[in-house]
Amino acid sequence: NYFVMVSEQNDTLKLIPEVTTSIMPNGYVGYRYTEQLTNLFGIGVTTWSLVSGSLPDSMSLAADGTISGTAMKAGTYIFTVQITDSKGSSATKTLSIQILSVNPKLLFVHVDDTIIIRNSGPHLIVLNNVTNGNDSAQNCTVKVMSANDSLISVDTPVKINATTYSFHITPDSNQIGNTTVFFTITDHTNPDTVNNTFSAGFNVTVIPLINKAPTCNPIPNDTTGMNYSSVKQVITFTGVNDGNDDNGAETIDVTLASSKSGIVRALTAIYTSGTTGTITFYPLGVGTTDITLKLKNSGDTALGGNDSLLISFSITVLSTYTDVQTNKFNDIQIYPNPANNVLYLELPEELKTSCTISIIDILGIKEAEYSNISEINTQNFVSGNYLVVISNNEGFIYKTLIRIQK
Repeated sequence: NYFVMVSEQNDTLKLIPEVTTSIMPNGYVGYRYTEQLTNLFGIGVTTWSLVSGSLPDSMSLAADGTISGTAMKAGTYIFTVQITDSKGSSATKTLSIQILSVNPKLLFVHVDDTIIIRNSGPHLIVLNNVTNGNDSAQNCTVKVMSANDSLISVDTPVKINATTYSFHITPDSNQIGNTTVFFTITDHTNPDTVNNTFSAGFNVTVIPLINKAPTCNPIPNDTTGMNYSSVKQVITFTGVNDGNDDNGAETIDVTLASSKSGIVRALTAIYTSGTTGTITFYPLGVGTTDITLKLKNSGDTALGGNDSLLISFSITVLSTYTDVQTNKFNDIQIYPNPANNVLYLELPEELKTSCTISIIDILGIKEAEYSNISEINTQNFVSGNYLVVISNNEGFIYKTLIRIQK
């Protein structure tokens, strides 16, 4: 037989409360602070209290051991807490809280609003000035995501230094278009759970190539006279190309600018497609004006591309203009004038097989176009005045006014 004696006094000694919290986390000026004190043992309900020292301003110790509040002044605060159980047994411990004056700010990162890349890659993208507003020491996580994985893919960002991260964008070589890349940066050292994450995005435009300017042959200077003031004058420009044959056809817009007013009126450029366009005008006053023809394709100037070509020439209006050759071909003859049934053309040998002859009415409408001919049947034309324009691949050569009458 055994006899066991249980001592109430010894059991009470073993259940005296014990404070187990030893280190308090730092706080930040202007940010709410909450920390729970911990303990072991104690009989019944335990109650916490502050017995010496002081907590940071606007912070308090609750009976359940929670220290909370928003400190508004930096400093180190030393205090002693006590825990007491329902038997009156107690324990104390001296602790300290450091309130830092550092005020975490919104994360910041610099990246262009729109990034333009060719559909060949990969392309390196750099996120600069990644900062939490405190110092250069960072503990950040950077994540990126493409809004259109079929157009572009992105890899995992790499940290280059404390404020710089980089990643690659790889476009599909068979696609072009626009999408968005989203990125999220989380600063794990920032106690502000609202502002410790920064999310944004930037646009990505994928283009097929670096655009080239249109091409066009030079336009020779033009001369006419006031005796043609009621006849629409026509200048032909040739060799038009969008400049990007390796990327299919692009549209081309043409515009004109004149350096001097009062010389010509109704100055118009006409181009729809192909390699040839026309410039039309009416003589208005005696003098010379410089003309600029601008050809602009539907590409863009991204990545150093060029979408425009400027061609300059002059138009001179004389008081009276007669048949004038504008280059070395001085032996062109067109007769008779007026013409009844047939209009004959005598051309230099070097022009007979390399020129285009256009018949244009007084409204500027091209009625007919010929090549490799020496005579024109005029019976198919209505009676009236017409402009004969002879041109080759170098531009305008000769023009004269004729009359067809029946």
